[in-house]
Amino acid sequence: CRCSSSWLRTPASPMLRVLCCYDDLKGTAVVEEPAEGTANAFEIALANPAISSKAVKFDPLTGEVQELEAEIAAASFQNFGDGSQPGNTSNPDPGSRAFRLPDHFRLGITVDGVRHILEKRLCLQPPNYTSPASLGRYEERPEDFSEGHDLVEAIRRYLQETDNEQLSMAQVLHKTDKTGLDTYVGKANVMLCHWQGERVSSTLAAMQAYDRICPKEAPHRFFVDYFGVAHCKTADFTPEMVQELVSEIGTTVVVATPWNAPVALLRTWCIYEIGCTILARARLHVTLPPDAEESYNRESAEDTTALHTNRFKVDIEASEAQQSSDKQKILDYILDKPDMNERVAKAYAKAMGEYALDGSRHEEEELAEVLQQYDKVLRDVQEEYGEDGAEVGTVLQNLAGIHFGAGDMENALLRYEQALEVHRKARGSEHGIVMETLEAIAMVYTRVGKHQMAMARHNEVVRIRKKTLGLCHPEVGQSLHNLADAYKSQGKTEEALQKYREALAVNRKVHGNNHPAVATALCEIGLIHQNERDLDLALGYYAEALEIQRATLGNQHPSVGKTLNNIGALYQSQGKHEEALECSLASLAIKREVLGPSDPSMGQTLHNIGAALHAKGDWNGALEKYEEALALKRRCFGDGHVNVASTLANEAQVLSKKNRWTDALAKQQEAHSICVNALGQKHPKTVQALGALQSYQIVVANGL
Repeated sequence: CRCSSSWLRTPASPMLRVLCCYDDLKGTAVVEEPAEGTANAFEIALANPAISSKAVKFDPLTGEVQELEAEIAAASFQNFGDGSQPGNTSNPDPGSRAFRLPDHFRLGITVDGVRHILEKRLCLQPPNYTSPASLGRYEERPEDFSEGHDLVEAIRRYLQETDNEQLSMAQVLHKTDKTGLDTYVGKANVMLCHWQGERVSSTLAAMQAYDRICPKEAPHRFFVDYFGVAHCKTADFTPEMVQELVSEIGTTVVVATPWNAPVALLRTWCIYEIGCTILARARLHVTLPPDAEESYNRESAEDTTALHTNRFKVDIEASEAQQSSDKQKILDYILDKPDMNERVAKAYAKAMGEYALDGSRHEEEELAEVLQQYDKVLRDVQEEYGEDGAEVGTVLQNLAGIHFGAGDMENALLRYEQALEVHRKARGSEHGIVMETLEAIAMVYTRVGKHQMAMARHNEVVRIRKKTLGLCHPEVGQSLHNLADAYKSQGKTEEALQKYREALAVNRKVHGNNHPAVATALCEIGLIHQNERDLDLALGYYAEALEIQRATLGNQHPSVGKTLNNIGALYQSQGKHEEALECSLASLAIKREVLGPSDPSMGQTLHNIGAALHAKGDWNGALEKYEEALALKRRCFGDGHVNVASTLANEAQVLSKKNRWTDALAKQQEAHSICVNALGQKHPKTVQALGALQSYQIVVANGL
């Protein structure tokens, strides 16, 4: 028990262990048989002199305690030879005879159970997640973006309002939903290791992704701290409990976001949970929500060393926890374990490697099955409606989308072109579905680098939509924006600027001046002017965009953070270092709050802060921010990325200012090497890096 280590005997059972003491249950002591497989509810009698004798019925899963009328023989406390007596208040170590994991921690909840709680109990909206035909992708809506901390507060309010302060949400669900119980809640078989600061939509998507990648006969019932902890009770989640919980469940799954720099490896509780998994020799897996999975698939294909152990770094002493007292307790438990940082990093890398094998194998099997089903559907529809029936075009379009999602651009293009031909014959060349298919084809061409072909499709869509919908229509505005993006990707700045301005004009007419679509177009126009060094004009566009974004999206939206970052970079170019620093710091605060401490975009913002401090002559401050930026960029992009080279070059400049020429030379040598490998010898950035390198070499060689 958390407050006592007493043991007792009764005529009904040879040995019962006290679970909850007098204080916990306001006058009623409760006991449970320690043997596995016992009934959830049973009757006992107590005769502790310190507590009035009561006969109770206790359900450990729901926490219900009912006083019974029946008289049962009094129980007598006895010493069992281990020194434990009634009233002994020693605090037992986890794993000892006297320690017992609270039973509500044994409850796990399924993905359907999570949805039920969010939608029916808390009246929140989970993400629109579909599978398998869409290969596990989901659509996020603005209301999905609440963080886990917000969910905990919503749960705490719900428990208080429903008089369930002593229970967890899983217990409430177990107690009140007697129908379909196996669908929602049961004995936990997966421990979910994640950061409460992540979005709830991301957590739910990661859980469903694990269901998809690791299917099993029994449903996965996750112990998730949101639903498994009694949030109205103090100290209901302790390191001792985690150690027992991980050991008992036997499988821990880490939500790996972002996959190459997971926040979990920066959080004290998560590192501890992985460490407990290692010590218990339990299974460690990872799961990725769809957005992280797409990033993983793309980057691991480009970088064959992406899963190398050295990529993942762990330092539990430098990790973060919401409560400093929690961190200290965990450090007391884990620091005496040898090489724990390295063991956690290796275990995570190993789990990522297994994810790659399991995921690719399952994806291939699932894709083959889905394609086989669609091929049969296509034949049946062609037989029923003819080769050129509208229904055939729909099936072909869906089939193309599956190939696109799987990265098979060749077959995606083939099916989209077939669908386009059928749509034109069945519905006419100006139908909306024809426009959607043309845009999908343009997307495929962009993905494979055929920008001229993509631009031709975008131009066709703009022409037809202007003709059929008129100049003042939101779809026309979006099509113009897509065309501008295509021009920009080819480096055709003037054409891109013209189309962005056309899109801006349409969006103003359709939505009014105060709309996110207007702000997006303003930002794109501002960025072009900034790159063209027309800084005052660019600032005007950014300022208007920022005002709209704050009014329509709120001060803490990622788009606000991005715009502030761009304004900070612009001020830096103007030599307004104080203003640059202010904007960059504000951008960093938003990104940390909304996107988490490991979001890749934060690397550039940290770099910009370093540049502002650098320009102000704060060498130590600049060096500190450059080091932070460099560490994050290495984690997110790898050691050989050009973004890493830019920060290394700036570090070299600061080190030269501090007369640390040898260190500056080492940084610049690495920057130059990256540019050579990534861009080639003749690229302007490589030539610039070489010039700086040669100047440092001269200084070092002459001993200056």
